[in-house]
Amino acid sequence: MSTLLKGEKIGLIGFGELGSALFEGWSAAGRKVLVNNGSLERTREKLAQSGADVERGQSIKQLTEECQVIALAIRGVALHDVMTELDHHADQDHIVLSFMAQESRESIFGLLKQADVEVCKGMTTLGAREQRGVSAPARRSPQEGRDRHAVRRLRRLSLGAFDGNDSRER
Repeated sequence: MSTLLKGEKIGLIGFGELGSALFEGWSAAGRKVLVNNGSLERTREKLAQSGADVERGQSIKQLTEECQVIALAIRGVALHDVMTELDHHADQDHIVLSFMAQESRESIFGLLKQADVEVCKGMTTLGAREQRGVSAPARRSPQEGRDRHAVRRLRRLSLGAFDGNDSRER
């Protein structure tokens, strides 16, 4: 896998409190973030309310076509529907990064039929909007030991959401 480049696009599913904070942080760090928050109309309405470019609103299919990293910042009630649709479009080139506190990475991975999709869990503290958040990505790969660059990429990506620093390693 390639190293995370400053301009790499990120697909973000969910644009509530955490999703909008991730959107702001990643955008400020120079990433292009494409968003899905249910229907395209609803997504673009939420983006407009936040002052963001409504063209960033995309379908889940479009997110997977344009983004290798797909971040989940959704409520549990939407999980099954989102994962069913994501499963139709994601493949071995995608990394799913879940910020869902109530779901383990194993439960997310279990909803995907695509055995080669990597699933990572990003945990944040409250205060992400004030840039006081921390992230602790953990990797769940179908092939343990495969390409550790994914973890480094996600760590830089997650930390960049809160401090804009793309090169920091923890």
